[in-house]
Amino acid sequence: MKAQWIAIWPTAMIGLAVTGLAQSTTVRTHAYKLEETRLGPVDEERVNTVFSPDGKRVTYGAQKGTKVFVVVDGQESAKYDGIGKGTPVFSPDGKRLAFVAASGAEWSVVVDGQESEEYDAIGKGTPIFSPDGKRVAYVARKGAKFFVVVDGQEGAKYDGIGKGTLVFSPDGKRLAYLAQKGAKWSVVVDGQERAEYDTIGEGTLFSPDGKRVAFVAASGVVRGGGRKGGREVRRNR
Repeated sequence: MKAQWIAIWPTAMIGLAVTGLAQSTTVRTHAYKLEETRLGPVDEERVNTVFSPDGKRVTYGAQKGTKVFVVVDGQESAKYDGIGKGTPVFSPDGKRLAFVAASGAEWSVVVDGQESEEYDAIGKGTPIFSPDGKRVAYVARKGAKFFVVVDGQEGAKYDGIGKGTLVFSPDGKRLAYLAQKGAKWSVVVDGQERAEYDTIGEGTLFSPDGKRVAFVAASGVVRGGGRKGGREVRRNR
């Protein structure tokens, strides 16, 4: 029997409840107005409900038969074979939405309903939006090489990209990440590689105005922790 799900949230205070086979209606409970939105029938519950930062939009993943998809504001996306863990994600201003989707063995990033080129893998923890929501970036892999895609443009190819190191500056104009060539690591800022090191800390830090970037690095014998290796790996469904 197909289940039918209803999302309920009060306009004055955000909350979420689910009821089965209820009729769409509006009721008053104490001081709060409860609004019910019918999400539609699904064969199997596959809900990863996410609200936009401003609380005005809601999205979740669902499944019908063997296909999965994303529903945002009641509208279903195209059907896929898998949706990347940790997605969908809203931009900070809540106006844009991105998620990772699988078609067969290939993966793509869907931003505002538009699919990217297909890749062998998409980096965990990506895509990410810039603080102003205008830009989007993610890590991808083709064959044995990894690279960063920013606003649809592929960057240089590397042997690895530091997991979780992709970061926009506060104003959204700049992007930095850690990249690996052979046994060496470097910081890449706005597509430009800095000096190579044997090890680099866990990431980079932009100044509040976005004009400067800081990181911890070392060459030679390293006694403490640091990024000596590791790569982005295939996203699990």
